[in-house]
Amino acid sequence: MHLAKETKGQNITLKELAAELFLSQTTVSLALSGKGETYRIAAETRRRIEETAERLGYRPNHLARSMRRGKTDTIGVVFPDVSENYMNRILAGIESVALEQGVSLMIATSSLNSDAEARNLEMILDRRIDGLLLIPYAPFRNEDYSDKAVRRAAASGVPSVAIDRYLPGINEYAVIGGDREAARGVTERLIAAGSRRPAYLGFNLEITTLENRRLGFYDAVKAAGLLENTVEELLLNERNSESLDISIWLERLAESGRLPDAFMVSSDGLAQKLNWLLKQRSSGRGRVKKPSRRNPPLPMIARFGEDSPWFPTGMISVIQPHEELGRRASEMLFSLIAGEVIINEKQIETLKMKITGDKV
Repeated sequence: MHLAKETKGQNITLKELAAELFLSQTTVSLALSGKGETYRIAAETRRRIEETAERLGYRPNHLARSMRRGKTDTIGVVFPDVSENYMNRILAGIESVALEQGVSLMIATSSLNSDAEARNLEMILDRRIDGLLLIPYAPFRNEDYSDKAVRRAAASGVPSVAIDRYLPGINEYAVIGGDREAARGVTERLIAAGSRRPAYLGFNLEITTLENRRLGFYDAVKAAGLLENTVEELLLNERNSESLDISIWLERLAESGRLPDAFMVSSDGLAQKLNWLLKQRSSGRGRVKKPSRRNPPLPMIARFGEDSPWFPTGMISVIQPHEELGRRASEMLFSLIAGEVIINEKQIETLKMKITGDKV
């Protein structure tokens, strides 16, 4: 059998390629998979196999190989919303490990919709993926939400790892940030800088990430001996950081003489909105006035997020290791796929965060 040069671009089989070379299929397969030297296939033979495969446009049938191995070399990734910058960073970490492992990613986003998350999980699991990486949907506490889809995924037998957050009692393996420790640390910095009336601003979401940030804030408040009834907080019941609730809250506090001297904010978008509102309150025709007795300095703000290099805000930042979260979760998942045993202490892995800022 001899194939003409013009067959390049057509799907020739391994059997046809081996016949063209007058070699066994095993020899050709080993050479093309990079194992030729290990199995002592002559360098000249390996070169001839590679050149002929290139000339004829041979491509391995990965699907057939996967079926023989009982694996698809595909990892499912389900996100709530990739428009968020931090989720793109997590995805970059996942992609770096997937590239090293030579696997493909099947990505689905739920656009912050729990029903879409359920459909995506069902669709991806039906594709016989080797493993699943999940950032669970975060419902509001007053929201009608069912975790049945996540429970089914956890019980499916497909190895899975949650990222950034997890559902206690459902997600057995997860890689998360040290939110409580970081929130306590950044609140302690506010208190050390002179704050005696700190406030907390966040979303009223039923999610371990935000729950731990709020707990960390109150850990620092209690340790400093500040009475909790002098501490203000606002938990928003909508995802829109443009909510008028923040403006109304600030006005109410100012009118009662209880405007906080510092804020710990759970997310960057909320902090940016708060910073703008505070500057508007202290400004004259859009210009921020210099601090004085009649015009006290703006309250300090600490938040989970970071400044752009081109737009410093002066806020204290908790920098989250998003890309590392993606990498570590992927590495944990591949360990599970390989059948490695992960001891209990490492099932929920916590990564440290960095606190930066010029004010304190």
